[in-house]
Amino acid sequence: MYLKRLMVSTLVVAGFALPAWADFNDKQPITATVTGATPSGYPRTMVEGLDAVVRDAYPGSSISFKPNSPGGGVLAIAEGQADFTATATGTEVRLANEGSFPYKTPLKGKFSLAMKLFDVQYIHVFMTKEWADANGIRSWADIAAKKPRMRLAINRPDNPQTTIGGPYEMMKAHGFTIDDIEKWGGSFVLGNSSTGLAAIVDGKADVFMNVRNLGDALIKDVASKRPLLWIDADPAKMKQAADAFNFAV
Repeated sequence: MYLKRLMVSTLVVAGFALPAWADFNDKQPITATVTGATPSGYPRTMVEGLDAVVRDAYPGSSISFKPNSPGGGVLAIAEGQADFTATATGTEVRLANEGSFPYKTPLKGKFSLAMKLFDVQYIHVFMTKEWADANGIRSWADIAAKKPRMRLAINRPDNPQTTIGGPYEMMKAHGFTIDDIEKWGGSFVLGNSSTGLAAIVDGKADVFMNVRNLGDALIKDVASKRPLLWIDADPAKMKQAADAFNFAV
């Protein structure tokens, strides 16, 4: 099962947006810091490409990358620690504006939209066949009813788009929360999707909930080493979860 999510865009600090009013014939070098992702994430590659494009158009320019998380990236630009964050979605924007967890205070008015990078991403939710068979699990409803002990590979809360805005809402739609996992005797492997997949391969995780692309070669490779099953979901429950942050299914 996977949820289709609508992405927001790159963000820019409101004050940093002012130079955009300059003459486009101005070829002065541009210096900017982009944040919002881990050193090994795809956004770093994207930022390196952006740096090359900007340096070609504006010789002498420098676009640097500052490791962070999607949630931390919004906070960083709001506090002036970076100029852009490349990974903010509607989840981060809403929580930041409200000052809801993981944010401590409202950040509304301290950042603004720069551009949209892409509009869909997919949250993949699957389990090892070994764990599924041992616990009689095939669906989210089964998890809610049987409360199995699971070692869940999922991202950190400072990456709200792949936690608070996705799997957490699916859990709530089925009558339980992320906190119940440990109450059932389970544990977490917290980190990005590569960390989670490595945990599945190494036998350190039973269930995976994170973002990957469709037709992912790495997931296929993992499945060749440890048989996997999608976790089935009721479409109505998926819509209920997606509606919480205005995502599509």
